[in-house]
Amino acid sequence: MKDYTLNKEDERTFILNYEVKDNKIIVNFASGKKYEVPYTVEDEKTILTLMREQVNNTEKFEKTAKKKLKVTAGWIIFSIVNIAFDATILLTGSSTAPALQVICGSLFILSGTLETCALVDIKTKLKDLKKNKLFLDNEDLFKSKEKTNTDVLNKEESVRETITLNDIDKISYNEVKEMVDIARFNDDIGLNLTEVPKAKARVLRK
Repeated sequence: MKDYTLNKEDERTFILNYEVKDNKIIVNFASGKKYEVPYTVEDEKTILTLMREQVNNTEKFEKTAKKKLKVTAGWIIFSIVNIAFDATILLTGSSTAPALQVICGSLFILSGTLETCALVDIKTKLKDLKKNKLFLDNEDLFKSKEKTNTDVLNKEESVRETITLNDIDKISYNEVKEMVDIARFNDDIGLNLTEVPKAKARVLRK
């Protein structure tokens, strides 16, 4: 999952994802640190529980992110207007201080670029959070429809017993939504049908 923290202190304990390798669990934190422990089913369940809690306790992050989204979008529009204004004055030759306006225009371009990157980052995190919440809302359904989900993804290698919150880190929101739709459809009619996947085949776990 993406980093939903709002400060450096929280980054130290926020789990992004983990990998099971050589009979060890390697856990990646938002701070950039990696820690490993010997693999046990119990420890993996504990890590997944912590990841669920992270997704379910994001009210403050969502509120702050949405506020930043509005502020950032407003600043980008302000920067574009000022860039257009400076360019118009320079092109018409009516500027009394062209060098100063070139500098101001360049600063607004730089600022607009940085704010655009920030806007994309915020939107990406909110979309990722939406995907994770969709998965958790339907996690029990996935557990009962394991075969359907693995077929939908057209995986070349099988996952363990069920698809987890850690596994969907590698697939898109639309793919998770497709999995939910098919699982719900199968549950409604009582059959284990699969649909030809639109998503590109990918391996969730090696």
